[in-house]
Amino acid sequence: MSERGLLHAVIDALPDDALDEVSRYLAAHCDHPVLRALLLAAPEDEELSSDELAMLQAARADRAAGTGRYITDEELARRIGG
Repeated sequence: MSERGLLHAVIDALPDDALDEVSRYLAAHCDHPVLRALLLAAPEDEELSSDELAMLQAARADRAAGTGRYITDEELARRIGG
């Protein structure tokens, strides 16, 4: 088994409560600066508003029903003020 394969096996065998610590340790050794910054960023801790939760629930229902709606990049930018 290769070293990479062995690492995958070890990670798969870790208990859930060790995953955060191990992932941060590994992220600190990542050579790609953008990926490293994303991996080490603090988790999102802001609560979703009731409107955001409703939109998320509607989107998930659309996806589950296979009726998801697609919009253009331009429309998305317009909606989010970009």
